[in-house]
Amino acid sequence: MTKAQQPTTEPARLLNELDTPAHLAQSRSSALGPGAGSGTGRLGSAPINVQVLQHIANCDGAVAKFINDARAAADSKPVPLPAGRSAVYREAARAAAVLGADWEQHLEAMTWRATVESELLLGDATRIRQQPCPDCSTVGLVWVRAIRRISCVNRHCAATTPDGSHRIWTVAQLSVVRVGLQPLKATG
Repeated sequence: MTKAQQPTTEPARLLNELDTPAHLAQSRSSALGPGAGSGTGRLGSAPINVQVLQHIANCDGAVAKFINDARAAADSKPVPLPAGRSAVYREAARAAAVLGADWEQHLEAMTWRATVESELLLGDATRIRQQPCPDCSTVGLVWVRAIRRISCVNRHCAATTPDGSHRIWTVAQLSVVRVGLQPLKATG
């Protein structure tokens, strides 16, 4: 592999190393002992996408930060986060409900963003296509993978920008707009 062909990110480089003959030989010998691995099957570590793991860790970190911020806003005493991912998300929803509609909308925007980003990592942009454009309300937003942004495909919407370029948004911007367009939930 030439230097121009080598991946620039660390996770991509590590994933490429998993397919090298040296790695396969090492994983075979370490799994079955020295000299084993002369069969036709390959043993090694399970394939894993490091980018997906990093995304999950980032989402979990954002929810933990949300809970800590909510506890600080409510002047409650610091306690450890509950064990388990689902328990942490339930705690975030409970904390948001205690603090009111603004916090609930913030959590909903965070959750929608994390969901969409997870789907995009898996190649699914359906949820984006179902959203109306924040400017022209046309349903038909598209995910542009090359720039990692969302764009409106309506040529009349694009023509309204001063420079005539397409209107584009990040997933975070669209999640905030999406939650802001929904009516506030009745409280109490």
